[in-house]
Amino acid sequence: MVELIFRIASEKNPKIEAHSRRVSLLCQRTDIAMGLTEAEICKLRVSGLLHDIGKIAIDNSILDKPERLKGKEWNEIKRHSYIGYRIPYQN
Repeated sequence: MVELIFRIASEKNPKIEAHSRRVSLLCQRTDIAMGLTEAEICKLRVSGLLHDIGKIAIDNSILDKPERLKGKEWNEIKRHSYIGYRIPYQN
């Protein structure tokens, strides 16, 4: 399921996938340093992958905008966490 979501995200905007993979790796390294169990590390690694998945529903013109976002654009970006929460995922 995670790989399917990432295939979709990568097709929409490769920056989403690359960023989420970096966050996942940082989660994994931190979890190992904290001495967490393998099961905990796996859950947190997946959480790192999925933390910005709601951005697949945000228009690329907003995601890729080099200038500072205006009010409506910023409000649209802030919706990504709610959108991601609404994407069903079964662990």
